[in-house]
Amino acid sequence: MPRIPRFHTMTRQYRIVAFAACAVLFGAGAYALKSTNAASYLSDDPKACLNCHIMQPMYDSWKASPHASVTNCMDCHTPHSSAFAGYVFKSRSGLRHSFVYLTDHNHKNIKARPDTLKVINDNCIRCHSDRLDPKAQPQHAAMAKGKACSSCHAGVPHGGE
Repeated sequence: MPRIPRFHTMTRQYRIVAFAACAVLFGAGAYALKSTNAASYLSDDPKACLNCHIMQPMYDSWKASPHASVTNCMDCHTPHSSAFAGYVFKSRSGLRHSFVYLTDHNHKNIKARPDTLKVINDNCIRCHSDRLDPKAQPQHAAMAKGKACSSCHAGVPHGGE
């Protein structure tokens, strides 16, 4: 296997090429971060989701829902067990979304993946636990059988009740 020369033993020409390659990679990375507005994803601002044009209908439907006055996208779509878990989940989802978008696999019918559906369901329960007494509301007895909130409330908050 060929040995990679150490920086101080490299020829001047090799150092120039290595420096130029690093500069190009750094510049391309900086451009990608700037053009995608990457810093906005560190916030909980729902407008960050609009960096991807395909999310406009989701944003509009959330904005028109009663949830818009009390919550944001991250309150429903990320876990709340810890800030770290939330950012890890958000990062994984963001990388997956970027890959799908950049490889032109974005579909018009956006559907949450099973791991996201579990997080969403857990967050429904976290916020609405005071309304989930099956004795007071028999329709919520289905939850004891493992049914997700979205099995009955499929359009909340994206598309009405």
